Amino acid sequence: MTTGQRLFNYPCAADVSTEPNANGSASRRLSGRPGKRIQSVAVAVAVAVLSFVATKTSGQPMEFGSADDPLETATLSPWRPSGTMLVMGGLSLIGAQWRTAGYVAGEVHSQAIAARVDGTLRAGIYGTYDPDIDDLYDAARLLDYVRYAPPGSRLFMRLGPTSRQRLGTGHLVNFYNTKAAWDARTIGVEGAYRGRAGSVEGFADNFLFDRVVGGRVAFHPLFWARESKARSLEIGATYVSDLEQLNGQPLLTGYGLDMRFVAATIGDILVEPFTVFSRYRDGGTGFGVGTQLTSDNFVDVARFRLRLAVYYSGDGFIPGHIGAFYRVSNREARVLKSEGLAPQDTLGAVTGTPMEVAPGGTSVETELRLLFFRNFELWYSFRRHFGGESLSEYHMRLFFRTGRITAYVGQDRAGLKSFFSLFNDLGDLTWMEFRTDYNVTGDAWIFVRAIYSFEEVQPADDGSARYLVQRRFEPFTGIKLRF
Repeated sequence: MTTGQRLFNYPCAADVSTEPNANGSASRRLSGRPGKRIQSVAVAVAVAVLSFVATKTSGQPMEFGSADDPLETATLSPWRPSGTMLVMGGLSLIGAQWRTAGYVAGEVHSQAIAARVDGTLRAGIYGTYDPDIDDLYDAARLLDYVRYAPPGSRLFMRLGPTSRQRLGTGHLVNFYNTKAAWDARTIGVEGAYRGRAGSVEGFADNFLFDRVVGGRVAFHPLFWARESKARSLEIGATYVSDLEQLNGQPLLTGYGLDMRFVAATIGDILVEPFTVFSRYRDGGTGFGVGTQLTSDNFVDVARFRLRLAVYYSGDGFIPGHIGAFYRVSNREARVLKSEGLAPQDTLGAVTGTPMEVAPGGTSVETELRLLFFRNFELWYSFRRHFGGESLSEYHMRLFFRTGRITAYVGQDRAGLKSFFSLFNDLGDLTWMEFRTDYNVTGDAWIFVRAIYSFEEVQPADDGSARYLVQRRFEPFTGIKLRF
């Protein structure tokens, strides 16, 4: 089964049956029941309805998903329409094979709408690179993003792959990444609306609404109060579900409640204590408390957040489990070991700790995010797990733009024992994307992209997916035209 076929075979609801493989062992087969899709589109309907009542607020983009991603908001003239076309050629190294490649991208920006499409065609002595053209979904993958976010609007909507989705404090959904398996990346939808009395935000990792969907509703019960600290009280409820079926039930469903408020102010910085409680159906529970220093418009040029949190997790609960590696490491998909093999490991050994067998423990999270709108971003997050398994996680996003160069590095790592594990080899549970555009002279540019992701390989005997680390490096040269 190809990656593309697997994507289109994910049902919105399904029965699980078993049938023999060629070797006589049993494998699971999914069959869809479209009638159950109603619950999965509820978030999208809610956001669409709210679009009719959107009003103006702060001039800076809201913080949710990719709403303030500088890769998508970075433009020299945000107040007027602009566009670029990029035509490149060069080499593509995927795995151990070099190919020649052609790359074309187009991008437009206006005050309310921005969009980017790009595509690469690769060919070598063994023919074309099949994952580029073997699937109808590849046409959808030409879309990098299309977004609606008028300046100062309370409404944000977007269509495209994502690598930074978070709901609330991230106790259930944290840095969720639909690019983890690059050739099988899906085009997700996300949207949010912020009002005086509350907010609603939601996402689906595929516009087909057949896999992970989630949302959060938050209320300010004292929004009518005169005292600003009283108005700041926020109570939120989070829901997330993986609609792929296992034994007649969604693969994973989680619920969460959280509360936060402004306890003090230091100039433009708010001191916000928060608490969160979450549980998975047929799984474990988790609880967390923390404090963050935040400013959405620090001295009118930046967004700032410094967070310290402590989480207690019962057996079968991992904070932020629906995160960077969920698409390739869950109950129906695992990553094969390729590094750090032990003598007892057999052929087909997998890495990572399944959530259903994860032991309880305590973890401490530190996070720093500094965003100078459209020009610079540093986002660091590390959750140190104290327990019997290597469940610590690290996330980093770095972006900067000058007159001639734009550079971006995104990295997620899991399966870490401690902070010092960051200085070891990358390991199998690592996702990384590096990209840079450099203006040599005039319209001549150099474009470099390096991606450390995963590719789907032969499934296991029980029909569950298996993924293997995939590395690629692509240096291109060409021209960029502005219009």
